[in-house]
Amino acid sequence: MKVVKYELEGKIEINGKTTTIKRKYRHLKSAKDYIREITGSEVKWSEDKDKVIAERKGQGVTMTFEIKRTRLVKPKKEKQEKQEKQPPKEEKKEDQKPVENSPAEEKKS
Repeated sequence: MKVVKYELEGKIEINGKTTTIKRKYRHLKSAKDYIREITGSEVKWSEDKDKVIAERKGQGVTMTFEIKRTRLVKPKKEKQEKQEKQPPKEEKKEDQKPVENSPAEEKKS
């Protein structure tokens, strides 16, 4: 199971108008392919610990993309649920009493 996801945030500025893009990916390669498709060519990547940044400038166009790596954490089951389920089993054992005299034994006497 994949425990990492990548969040893409991009800003495209064309002649003073700004457009923002936000997407989520399971694989870094998919996010990079999307950026290459939008820019139309190869982009220089600068990598930090949990960020990958790409910038592309042209005539009247500025594109900046930031890919953040986030770690997924499974929610832990609470111990209280387990404790609540166990007491009913103990009560069933107390309700059952051993049979001392059966009706067949009384007839023989």
